[in-house]
Amino acid sequence: MRYFIFICLLALPLVGCVTSNHDDALGAWRSPSSTVEQRAQAVAVLVPKGASRQSAERVLGPNGDWTRERVQRIDAPVQDFFYLVYRFPKGEVRLFFEPSIGYDAYGFERVEAYHKTDLFISAPDSP
Repeated sequence: MRYFIFICLLALPLVGCVTSNHDDALGAWRSPSSTVEQRAQAVAVLVPKGASRQSAERVLGPNGDWTRERVQRIDAPVQDFFYLVYRFPKGEVRLFFEPSIGYDAYGFERVEAYHKTDLFISAPDSP
C-alpha cells in the first residue's frame, strides 16, 4: 500500500503537465491573437499522428475545408495530397493526411502553416 501511494504521488504531477500542455495548445488554437505558426504548433499537440479527419475536426472545429490536390510531375507518377485547411485572416493551417488501411481512409501525417504572402504569387512585370 505504501508503494502505491508513493507511485501515485510521483505520477500525479506528470498527469497535470499533460493536461496543461493540452489546455495551452487548445487556448492557442482558439485565440484570435495567435499566429498561424502558433496554431500549427497547437495542432501538433492536439492531433496525434495517424488520427482520422473526423477526430481532428472534433478537436479543432468543423470549419475546415477538405481538399484534394493532384500533382503530376514529369519524372513521377500522379500523386494525390489530401489536407484539411483552416483559414485565418493572416494565413492558413493545413493538416496533411495520408491514405491508410483500415476503418479510417486517411490518417493525419503532418501540419504546416502558410502566411497570406506565401499563398499568393504575383506575376513578374513584363517589359
